[in-house]
Amino acid sequence: MNTSITCLDVRRILGAEPQRRDPAILQHCQTCAACTVFLKEMLALDARLERALAVEVPEGLEARIVFHTSFRHLLPQRRYAWLAAAAGMVLAVGLGVAVWQMHVRESNMPLAEAVVQRVMQRPQTLLASATPMSDAYVSAVLQRVGAKLQGNMGPITYADTFYLRGQMGAQLVMMTPHGAVTLLLLPHIHVDRPMQMNKQGFHCMIEPMGIGSIAIVASAAMPMHGMEHHIMSMVQWTI
Repeated sequence: MNTSITCLDVRRILGAEPQRRDPAILQHCQTCAACTVFLKEMLALDARLERALAVEVPEGLEARIVFHTSFRHLLPQRRYAWLAAAAGMVLAVGLGVAVWQMHVRESNMPLAEAVVQRVMQRPQTLLASATPMSDAYVSAVLQRVGAKLQGNMGPITYADTFYLRGQMGAQLVMMTPHGAVTLLLLPHIHVDRPMQMNKQGFHCMIEPMGIGSIAIVASAAMPMHGMEHHIMSMVQWTI
């Protein structure tokens, strides 16, 4: 396998530019089935968005635009509002279909696999050079999902809400001496017992915690023994 580029590199690049065809990316995808699937999904999403935004230009449109612009003060404004609303609806439908298809895929896969896929969709959040978020910002994100931190968890470089299986959760990325660790707080998704999985170079642990659960995702090479107990002692549900 080509060692000059990793799965994280491929997802970071193709997530932003699905049409990129760097030789290193192509060589990596030839030997990595997971990244090949990711490339196809990004291209399919890009194509759906392009079709949603594609509007056939009628013949003579330019002349009509010039005419209407010249006399727009004499024309009803309702027409322009209708055209703007129609264009917005086309875009919303296209994006809605893409989001719905992603939700269906997540609902049909095991929870641990869906968690890893969530992390892989945002590989840029794992960059060690990222600037830590302020405590106030992290607290505001957690408040939206009904959670809070007790004590100092360390530098948190990413914090935001997301939806998994139709339920809102919070994603945090904290930096440790061994690298980045992603936490997914799932207050509305409960598991009956701890779960673990190794996939695509990541190790995922999901632990039941009260009404919900917490997922911890890190590099498969990172020592994680006891990490779940330390993290769970700092998280508290407020709902």
